[in-house]
Amino acid sequence: MRVDKGFNLYVDITSACNASCPFCIAPTVGRKNEQGFMQGLVWALDFTQYHFGSVQVTGGEPTLSVRLRDVVREISRHMFHRVVLNTNGSGIKTPGLVIDLEASGFTHVNLSRHHYDERKNQEIMRFNRAVDATDETFIRAVELVIQSGMMPRINCNLLRGYIDSAQEIEKFVSWCDGLGVRNVA
Repeated sequence: MRVDKGFNLYVDITSACNASCPFCIAPTVGRKNEQGFMQGLVWALDFTQYHFGSVQVTGGEPTLSVRLRDVVREISRHMFHRVVLNTNGSGIKTPGLVIDLEASGFTHVNLSRHHYDERKNQEIMRFNRAVDATDETFIRAVELVIQSGMMPRINCNLLRGYIDSAQEIEKFVSWCDGLGVRNVA
């Protein structure tokens, strides 16, 4: 079997999320019975490693998943050139998680943020009221990722009325640069 070197395995570990972004596809992804998940994961990781692929852990919000630690542990038993956690950043509050990720071979953390203004970002992402989704919390998550040695990337969807012009894109990229993040998508 021929598999491109750009092969990327997405490990979708939960549909749970503490935000309600209008563009999110996580709620539409069909998930089967939880039974057999880890066995399937081991097979998929073995296959991906054999074909020199990379891995992305995603969800909903993966930091809410009770299986995140098990998935991280299983990934650590493999060798990949790139391992990514996709998150909204709300679950990265202390160094513990990022230390575990980095020690387990994670190389990048993609953080979702859709506006440089906290109020407008909340309008877009619609975090649950119980979630601390302030700029301070997001900035702390970015700092922890940078301090760990992993590469942060901030993902932003361009949306009418928010980030919808070259000027707004420049403001957003400048805001990210001020956080020490050079990779913006």
